[in-house]
Amino acid sequence: GEKLFTLQVSDIAYFYSENKLTFAVTHKNREYLIDLALDRLSEQLDPDHFFRTNRQTLVCIDAIQRIESYFLGKAIVHVQPPFKDKIMISKDKMASFRMWLNY
Repeated sequence: GEKLFTLQVSDIAYFYSENKLTFAVTHKNREYLIDLALDRLSEQLDPDHFFRTNRQTLVCIDAIQRIESYFLGKAIVHVQPPFKDKIMISKDKMASFRMWLNY
């Protein structure tokens, strides 16, 4: 049957969207399907702790391991636990991302 879980925000490393579904990934690398779109999540979560890196991902500052420069002013964010794809930040978002990291 279907099981419902309560997740603590402090346990979440990042959220991602895939095929119109949204998933939460915990710091312990457990993945949960959640019933909120990334747009709604980014409105409800503490902006000091979560950043909308792109259309597919919303990351917690505590999950970021390193940021790798990419060409054309973009960057790749490496998180722990690792995400299956590259988490890209566009040139347009880089300034606000840098400000967010130094909050």
